[in-house]
Amino acid sequence: MTRTNTRALLAPNLRRHLISHCKIEFHIVQYTRVLNFGPFFAPAAAQMTARIIDGKAHAAALRAQLKVDASELVGRGVRPGLAVVIVGDDPASRTYVRNKVRACEEAGVVSKLHEFPVDAPEAAVIARVQELNLDPDIDAVLVQLPLPPHIDEARVLAAVAPEKDVDGFHVSSAGALLIGAPQFVPCTPAGIMY
Repeated sequence: MTRTNTRALLAPNLRRHLISHCKIEFHIVQYTRVLNFGPFFAPAAAQMTARIIDGKAHAAALRAQLKVDASELVGRGVRPGLAVVIVGDDPASRTYVRNKVRACEEAGVVSKLHEFPVDAPEAAVIARVQELNLDPDIDAVLVQLPLPPHIDEARVLAAVAPEKDVDGFHVSSAGALLIGAPQFVPCTPAGIMY
């Protein structure tokens, strides 16, 4: 059986789930102390409970499970793939992307970084996103924000195929989340709520 046929047989949601959890794990590490205040509209502070969690321990457990899940896919001839598109040299974005790439690699997920200079034309960025949409070795595409002012973020994010929209920013991804049928859940809130 060819690699393409094997990929077609595997549940695409499992591959996307794995990649999304690599990003969620990264966010869990960032929030090592999370307070859980119970119901959103609690009438009195006495009804609230606070719980301190060990974010690093949760992240380590999630990271270990992701490695197992990724190795099972690799055993079937498929290695999940994430493509990250970054435009410019924003230091915070560079650090964030470097950590995402590292988390994926540690979990056994291929991560491909596509870098553009700060003055890259919008059309070139959109063209690369469209190429990644068609790449059978890429299961998820992430466009690192913010983009430089001359690039329309909405247009670039709309170019990401909904089935590869790991950030959940595409209008169809956001709409699916709104009606309770999420494709990808944005990783920052998912990591905080984990």
